[in-house]
Amino acid sequence: MQRDILLVEDDDLISSGLKWALRQEGYGVTLRKTAKEAQHALEVHNFDLIILDLNLPDGTGFDVQEFLTRTNKSTEVLFLTAVDDKVTAVRALEQGAADYVTKPFDIRELLARIVKALPTRNHSNESKNAHHKNDHGQHTASAESDEIIIGNLRIDTLASRAYIKGEVLKLTMVEYRILELFAQSRGRLLSRTEIIDKVWQDAHGYIEDNTLSTYVRDLRKKLNGELKIETVRGVGYRVD
Repeated sequence: MQRDILLVEDDDLISSGLKWALRQEGYGVTLRKTAKEAQHALEVHNFDLIILDLNLPDGTGFDVQEFLTRTNKSTEVLFLTAVDDKVTAVRALEQGAADYVTKPFDIRELLARIVKALPTRNHSNESKNAHHKNDHGQHTASAESDEIIIGNLRIDTLASRAYIKGEVLKLTMVEYRILELFAQSRGRLLSRTEIIDKVWQDAHGYIEDNTLSTYVRDLRKKLNGELKIETVRGVGYRVD
């Protein structure tokens, strides 16, 4: 199934070249040039990813990102920015961006980052995704389901989604990555450095300890006690 990308870029030269390259890779591309146009497009269509220029004629890419937060949309964001500084990068990542690329960029690098930023879709058939009940009537993960089930919490690692009692959790991609890492590492102490390296990958150098603390705090609230996340002061976290 075709993945739909919203490209928000007001530079005609960059947008035309990028739109052509994306379509060559099989992506569906919708181009918008302003923050207002982007917000309207998001109101009427669900996209898999937004490639978002930081500087727009009527505002900034942060305005669009804040619109996503206000409207509870979980669309992933990849920022394009001509500003190569730590403050801008940290703000983008702290607000939930999946990644950012600095202009001028190599198109091959950008395409690789797009693949990493896109949420994984589950193309498996229903029998593969089925889960079964144990002798006590509790749901458990089948060997082929690619699911992690902990009490009322179910994590679909193929679709990059989490559910509590069947209701989807509204998580940013960063929150989801932290949750999946915690669930896969139950009983093991995870250092803060290890978490940051695995969750933020190439952008780990821009992430500070308090950024991780904020994400874990928000994740705890959304999980509402369904997963016990213990803070090990001065080291990291342990999940039971």
